[in-house]
Amino acid sequence: MKKKPLHVDAVSANPVSATSGWDYFVSYTKPDKEWAEWVVWVLEQRGYTCFAQFTSIAPGSDFVQRMNDGLRRSRQMLAILSPDYLKSEIATSELNTFLALDPVGHGRRLIPISIKSCKPTGLLATRVYVDLVGKGSSDAVNCLVRGLEAAKIGLAAAASSTIFQKPPKYPGDQTSDQPQLAAPPMVDISTKILFLASMRGTGLDLRGQARAINESLRSAKQRGCVVFDARYDVLAEDFAEVINSTNPQIVHFSGKQNGQRILVPTGTGGVTTISAAALTGLFLNLADTVRLVIVDTCHSLDSARELVSAVDFAIGVEGDIYDSDAIKFYKQFYSSLASGLPLKKALGQATATLDLSAVDKRAIPELRCKATADANHFRIAAVS
Repeated sequence: MKKKPLHVDAVSANPVSATSGWDYFVSYTKPDKEWAEWVVWVLEQRGYTCFAQFTSIAPGSDFVQRMNDGLRRSRQMLAILSPDYLKSEIATSELNTFLALDPVGHGRRLIPISIKSCKPTGLLATRVYVDLVGKGSSDAVNCLVRGLEAAKIGLAAAASSTIFQKPPKYPGDQTSDQPQLAAPPMVDISTKILFLASMRGTGLDLRGQARAINESLRSAKQRGCVVFDARYDVLAEDFAEVINSTNPQIVHFSGKQNGQRILVPTGTGGVTTISAAALTGLFLNLADTVRLVIVDTCHSLDSARELVSAVDFAIGVEGDIYDSDAIKFYKQFYSSLASGLPLKKALGQATATLDLSAVDKRAIPELRCKATADANHFRIAAVS
């Protein structure tokens, strides 16, 4: 949304100098070596550096010293999770190194990558993981890269070199690359809307917008079917925790952008930005409850286009949108949804509200849908 210019200071939370060490320490067990090779190849093709036993320990080296060096000088650990991994004492010791550095996950130093069905325990049980189980190679690449982009919010990348002369074979299910049908349309009698407002330094009346939306929901005929949860200035590193704890069907980001990246507050009192790729990676690796993501900032349509690779529906706007127009649009949009209308008709009514006020087309939010999703069948309230 647009009100006045905002100066954004550069923010970095990288705990390791970009000129030393590796981006990732790849932790795996011998039965999963093919997976580790594939992960390293995917990441090195995208400019990341990886420490892995099969690439970083030359004959004649001191194994223990090199492993300790890799653990100490790597920014993040990728744990290739499988039943074999969870039974390995060596893997457990590697895990404990990074769990001790980041016991509650605020720094996202440890990133589990699940390749086979398994049940982690202890501190690992609550970590959000990148799920590659049952995915075809193209879906797995997409999920891995976007998941790590989400985890690297606030972390700087380093230069790298590649060791692979040709792509290693993808170890997973090749048949899963076939198009998959979407889940049946959901009609939830208690739909949750999570409203995440980034207010710090914006000058926007986002509490006023939240009140207007809540009032429109409360006055709708199906108001008992919707729970509206507004949160203000949630830190980027807490997004996953908040979304996991609330299990919403709709997530509404409201605030400002810089270079088509969402502005969010940091724990040090400043602001940072989140790219569309990082946001998409976040939703790819969260629970499947989220069906619709709204990016309520200026120039957010590209984000909406990218998000529909992770969720069924996304809404963004092509140009600048004033906060007063956004309030008017979403007040009508949520009122229509809570009255039992499907997503497409609710959006149409909200669009008409701004059309009647002669708002420029580029300043009116637009819907983007996954190819297998139908906006004519998505409702947040049962029709009485």
